[in-house]
Amino acid sequence: MANVETLPVDVEKTALTSKELAFRWGVSVKTLSTWRGVGKGPRFFYANPADKSSPRYPIEEVEAYEKDLKTHTE
Repeated sequence: MANVETLPVDVEKTALTSKELAFRWGVSVKTLSTWRGVGKGPRFFYANPADKSSPRYPIEEVEAYEKDLKTHTE
């Protein structure tokens, strides 16, 4: 059997997919897409920037956005 070296895995998730964020917030993936287009919602980046696909939302940006929303609704 070959000696296989495993790479360290970051078990702590650092960013959410659109599907994950949509589920978290109870909105559709299409809603998130619309919000990205008009500059609404948390900061995001594209996992595939060349073709602007696979948006990802850093957890810290999502939590900061949620905190900001909560502050403005209280």
